[in-house]
Amino acid sequence: MNTYFTNKKVLVTGAAGFIGSQLCTALLAEGAYVTAVVRKNRISRQNSDSKTLSVKEMDLTDKKQVTTLVKNHTIIIHAAAVDGGTEFKRKHASKIFHENIRMTMNIFEALKKGRVEKVIFLSSAEVYSHLKNKKNISEEQFSLAAPAKQ
Repeated sequence: MNTYFTNKKVLVTGAAGFIGSQLCTALLAEGAYVTAVVRKNRISRQNSDSKTLSVKEMDLTDKKQVTTLVKNHTIIIHAAAVDGGTEFKRKHASKIFHENIRMTMNIFEALKKGRVEKVIFLSSAEVYSHLKNKKNISEEQFSLAAPAKQ
């Protein structure tokens, strides 16, 4: 097996989430060394070699922790986000927005100090669910102040 990810050190944030966990499984199958970053350690190690999977429980809003974390990784896949159900989003829209921005900015700031080959940033249009059925969403349709109103 010779793939792009073989023997690469890959950092995956949001590794306990649906997309992040699927990414970790796929990367391990491709022969990557994966550091799975989670808020709370809920990762199962039963199907992985402990030499290729490292799980780090961490707060990505803490800039110092993120700076240390990014070092020595070839690829960063940022899939972490504060999320929740419709009611949680309604009540905590500002908190969700600010924490997600702070996590992302901490990752980008840490990249300045490391030698990362590639960064993959995953996000969801789910925040703009009222636009989800449109094939092409124009820039004018986005509003940082108005998350989904469901």
